[in-house]
Amino acid sequence: MSGGPVFDTQGRVIGIHGQIEAEDGVNIGYSLGIPSKKILGLIDNFGIQKEWLRVETSAPPFPEKEEVDHILQMSLTIAKPSKQAKEEDWISYGNQLWRFRKYSDAIDAFDKALAINPKSSLAWYARGLAVSAQHNYVDAVRCFSKAVEFKPDFYAAWRKKGDAHDSLKQYGFALDA
Repeated sequence: MSGGPVFDTQGRVIGIHGQIEAEDGVNIGYSLGIPSKKILGLIDNFGIQKEWLRVETSAPPFPEKEEVDHILQMSLTIAKPSKQAKEEDWISYGNQLWRFRKYSDAIDAFDKALAINPKSSLAWYARGLAVSAQHNYVDAVRCFSKAVEFKPDFYAAWRKKGDAHDSLKQYGFALDA
């Protein structure tokens, strides 16, 4: 969905979806957007006059936890992979669960991917993201270590391994990562 609008809780455009973190064709991690402030700074290049736009500068009200949960529940249309699913299917499914903060379910999905391919650097990385979200940094270090063991040039896994060590106040190991 690259190029689509990113909205705030009031339905106002706050950015344009730019790209996603992906590795070997599998979506992992975060999506990245171009902030509306950056876009507004470029409109002169496209012959658009600022008077044509209605620019709102007030921040939207912060949503209550119940509103966030409701939005997530309404957005959650994730189909569980079939019994014949491949490793990549379980990783993608787990990533969607992780994005919806269903960390335990995401870990289960990544474990299914690892049951298919125990040397999957992507599954280990994704599992590390999920256990990090649960503040289980010891397991996160283990997962990210496995990810870089099987793919030594996996930059994102090295970075997250360092972050996990940092959370454990293991600063020397964090610097090494």
